[in-house]
Amino acid sequence: MLRLRIYILIQFYLVAAYAQNQQGLQVSNYSGTTGLGYNPSSFQASPLKWDFTILSGGVFVETDYIFIKNTSINELFNTDKAFVNFNEEGTNRSSDIIYYQFRDAKVRMNNSISAFAGSPAFATRINKHFSVGFYAKMRQAFSANHLDHQLSEPSIAAWMVNETRDIQPTRLTAMLWSEYALNLAYGYSKGDKVFSYGINAKFLVGNQAFFINSPSTLDLTKLSDDMEVPPAELQYGFTYFDEGFNLNNNGQGLGIDFGFTIQDKDYFAETGTWKVAAAIADLGFVNFKNNSEQHRISTDQVTTIPNNTFEQANSLQEFSRELSNALTGDPNTTYQGPRFTIFTPAALNVSVDYHLSKYLFANLNISRRFVLHPQQLQKENIAVTSIRYETRFIEVGLPITLYNDRNLRAGAWIRLGPLVVGSDNLAPWFIKQDQLSGADVYFALRINNWNSSLKNMFKNDQVENCYW
Repeated sequence: MLRLRIYILIQFYLVAAYAQNQQGLQVSNYSGTTGLGYNPSSFQASPLKWDFTILSGGVFVETDYIFIKNTSINELFNTDKAFVNFNEEGTNRSSDIIYYQFRDAKVRMNNSISAFAGSPAFATRINKHFSVGFYAKMRQAFSANHLDHQLSEPSIAAWMVNETRDIQPTRLTAMLWSEYALNLAYGYSKGDKVFSYGINAKFLVGNQAFFINSPSTLDLTKLSDDMEVPPAELQYGFTYFDEGFNLNNNGQGLGIDFGFTIQDKDYFAETGTWKVAAAIADLGFVNFKNNSEQHRISTDQVTTIPNNTFEQANSLQEFSRELSNALTGDPNTTYQGPRFTIFTPAALNVSVDYHLSKYLFANLNISRRFVLHPQQLQKENIAVTSIRYETRFIEVGLPITLYNDRNLRAGAWIRLGPLVVGSDNLAPWFIKQDQLSGADVYFALRINNWNSSLKNMFKNDQVENCYW
């Protein structure tokens, strides 16, 4: 029963999965409030006087653990075919079935799943030098990077009796939370350059979370009916999401982003000009203290866990009591109390934008995670080069993304007036993939001083930078 509940939880994250790198919401000169989370100086550095986001959202999934064979996202949304686990030994294959398969990994596995839903947000200039803004988002993120390939499903299934495996250190973190951000930015011109600085101060509300941190290698031996566990050190914590998922306020925290932008004074009007930006995003934490537990396993001798230890466990609380009892002889020894902390997915974001021709811009965007704590969500590493055609009313962008330093994918976005829709990984939506293991999509509905009237929207002349 517990295994089923955990499987359902994983499926929830796969289906309801925020990536910080939706290019169409961030690199545009008209990104407005949707770019504040990536770089809090972005609105101050834009040609906009004010911007209001009515609604926004996005989902990102990429996993090395499982894939779906020979299909596309579009087909998945429009099929009534059954989902069946692909059996390599079988000989009969049916076109009436969609097969999924667990990857037989040979190298460490990366798994990153995230999503966001943005409620109304605004930003406005209050004078020549200052701007303010506010946004609220509900975010969900799951990260399990550099997992030992021996934890793949085929590898576990092939684990022989009396075989010992060295499981490398493991970190797994997930959180569902809301953030409320106040943005303040300052800009000024000096010579032929314009300088903009911004900061987001955020209040965070934690809803659900769990983490596992195994800091050392575990030499596990599979016996005929049991598992032999060496002296071990492991921490984990969870909220009671498996007993009734909800959006209760189970913890609070704080966060901060800060960034700057330097651009040529004639960047918007003249070709051959530059804009360079950098930011530290998502420095923050959430302290969970309601409907939650933290556990610490610390043993100094070899123990054996019987195969049937968890047969009667129907919740993570019961699972934890049984595990503690098996390892220490006391169901409460590992319990450390109701409090634990999850840290948000900190990253360094750098963007370089070049004005190629009247309506054409090129961009290089790099985002690198940095880990400050083992209970921290880990953002994906991204390097993106893109080109975009941009006017007040219409924008079309084509990004090429290097994901986690090894996977290339192509995307596209379009902005028509107030609506932006895009994907940084477009092919899986419409083209059948031999191994479908990820996709993303995002959108935003926004109005601002350029698109709030038809007269302004259909003016394609370059804007004049009148704020500096």
